[in-house]
Amino acid sequence: MKRKLMLFFATWLAVQVYAENENPEQKKIDIVPFGGAQYSILQFGNTTVAPSRDYQADSLRMIGFPMHTINGSFGLRVGMGERIKLKFGYQAQIWHELLKSDQPMTKKLSSGISECRADFQFGSLEQPPVQVAFGYFKYRYAPEAQDLGEYLFNSGCYPGFVFSGWEGANLLGVQTRVNAMEHFTHDIFLTTELFIIPAFDFSVSYIGHFIPGDMFTIGAGVMFNRLITIKETNTTPPKPVYNPADPSETAYYFTHRGIKVMGRAVFDPKPLFGKTKLGKEDLKLYAEAAILGVENYPYLYEDITERVPVMVGLHLPAFNIVDILAAECEWYGSPHRNNPNNYESSGYAIPEGRFSAGDEDDIKWAVTARKNILDGFSVMGRVASDHIRLKDGTGWVRDEQERTIAPDQWYWTLELKFEF
Repeated sequence: MKRKLMLFFATWLAVQVYAENENPEQKKIDIVPFGGAQYSILQFGNTTVAPSRDYQADSLRMIGFPMHTINGSFGLRVGMGERIKLKFGYQAQIWHELLKSDQPMTKKLSSGISECRADFQFGSLEQPPVQVAFGYFKYRYAPEAQDLGEYLFNSGCYPGFVFSGWEGANLLGVQTRVNAMEHFTHDIFLTTELFIIPAFDFSVSYIGHFIPGDMFTIGAGVMFNRLITIKETNTTPPKPVYNPADPSETAYYFTHRGIKVMGRAVFDPKPLFGKTKLGKEDLKLYAEAAILGVENYPYLYEDITERVPVMVGLHLPAFNIVDILAAECEWYGSPHRNNPNNYESSGYAIPEGRFSAGDEDDIKWAVTARKNILDGFSVMGRVASDHIRLKDGTGWVRDEQERTIAPDQWYWTLELKFEF
């Protein structure tokens, strides 16, 4: 933690020195601090997934126990002229850790860099045709979605898994946005994997959007997942898989590498009604589907429909009582547990025993409400049976197994956030 704090203050000092020594007639330096505080409470209404193991006694202990989280953040936005912007953020979090039934519940402190990026603009400043972001940054391509979806970055293939509840994906790499054509945007990414084993493989992605007017948005994307590997034997483990029904058949090898594709659409009917008392986000209908690996494999990945998550969401009419009231539902028919490390980090999921979920976890749902109370102060509430994994305050999760499996397993959460 001391090293992280030293890095933060070293960055601050370097910017200050640069600002003092630079000729103001040649380049203007703008330094704007930002930060905030966040408090959240989460409580399970029903779950069968225990903190450390799938024992009913441990999971019952989680039900009705409120888990509190306090998060604080601080950072700098630096404008170096009109074409270069820098951003650096640091955050710390105090959270509950739920242990096994024979151990006490504890509070823990974690911290880390939340964002460290540089943005460059090329061409016209009013509507730059090319923008480049470099570093560690957050990215969202479906701002309408409040909990489910955004599958291209919040998922994996072989084994297939999806995440939920994130306010954008945390990416390390380069993003290039091209706005040269009216109504079209194109984003190209070269990113490296930070969190999922095996780490540091590189992926190449593309996301395009067509926005013909105020009523429609159509998007599509493709990711060449783990296209460039750091260690090939980690990405494609040299461990054979045999047919569970007949082990004498030919063995096959599986890999984490794969191609993911995504399609999405948004329909906003409010322009048809003229002036109404509806809120800005009310009545937006949106959907997204993805294929988490277009190639079939024998035994474990023979049916492509088992690798297709689909979500549909609607912003219910709230008439400005709240800013957003979203209801979302998802179907994902994978027979495997929704866990990125199902079997000793190998390139496949095991369908038997504790690695199999069958149809039990195919349906997920969430209802989310958001309201800005004052400038910089907002409230969010959610009731859901989604892919919840408890976060650790550093951009990742404390456990990779989701805590709600069947649709009747659920939780509620309330979040208060202050930002400046």
